Amino acid sequence: MNINKTGGTMKRMKSLVRLLLVLSIVSVQYTAVYAGDTTGALPYLRMGVGSRALAMGGAFTAISDDASSAYWNPAGLANVESKEILTMYGMLSLGRNFNWINFVMPMASGGLSVGLINSGVSGIDAYNENDIPAGSFDYMSNTLLVSYGKKMEDKVSVGANLKIISDSLKDSSRTGFGIDVAVITKPADKVSLGLKLQDLIGTVGSDTIPLSISVGMAYKMYGDSLVLSADANKVSEIDSPKLRVGMEYLINEKMSVQTGVNDGNFSFGASFGISMFNLAYGYVTDPFKTADRHLLSFGVKF
Repeated sequence: MNINKTGGTMKRMKSLVRLLLVLSIVSVQYTAVYAGDTTGALPYLRMGVGSRALAMGGAFTAISDDASSAYWNPAGLANVESKEILTMYGMLSLGRNFNWINFVMPMASGGLSVGLINSGVSGIDAYNENDIPAGSFDYMSNTLLVSYGKKMEDKVSVGANLKIISDSLKDSSRTGFGIDVAVITKPADKVSLGLKLQDLIGTVGSDTIPLSISVGMAYKMYGDSLVLSADANKVSEIDSPKLRVGMEYLINEKMSVQTGVNDGNFSFGASFGISMFNLAYGYVTDPFKTADRHLLSFGVKF
């Protein structure tokens, strides 16, 4: 048995798996081989940001009360009371990366934010037509989000995102844009309802980014120390809607725990505050273990 030949074959197989992931543009949570949200262009834009929100199963459309509102429901930016910077780093398998940073600023007429989502796969082994190693290449995608939320009346807020997209694979690149619109309303003191139309208009290169619709409800209990939430999400090119449910319990003003289920995938996490700083951890499971995610978020309010 030729051990060197076997080792070389295994290395090429591993490289092939990673290449398939890139060509399918499947970053963050799912792999192209095993279902999940891999339909349409740039599925990573539908994977979610913020360790706290993702630990709640992504059932955040009707909550959106921190800097991650810019992603989940920009209408929530209308209720921002202080400047905030929030980041997230995702520790993923198979050489993938997923990072996010967002800055939120309250304004007299509402709330404004600017953020960046970065996703990609690095160090993908390349081979020529003779199956000889030919270096490596990367896949990288960056999305700039400019978001705004405004109160229309006491119990209704609206918001929108403008996304500028830059996408590159080896020596090729493409650009695009997307527009999201959203609303949050509070029909009762402890109840909030949310709706987001993500990529109402969206293209990258010659591809259309599919419309994603999320509707959600949140309910606060026990003096607002317990929050229950539920979302339904439907992507236009995927047959069945997904259900997300989440819960957050506030232990005190500086500490909380979260748990949730996103389309059958369990998640949990915790958030800790010290003075103006906040640290959050989230763990998102998946039936296929290579896709489990460890998420870290760091925030500061000033």
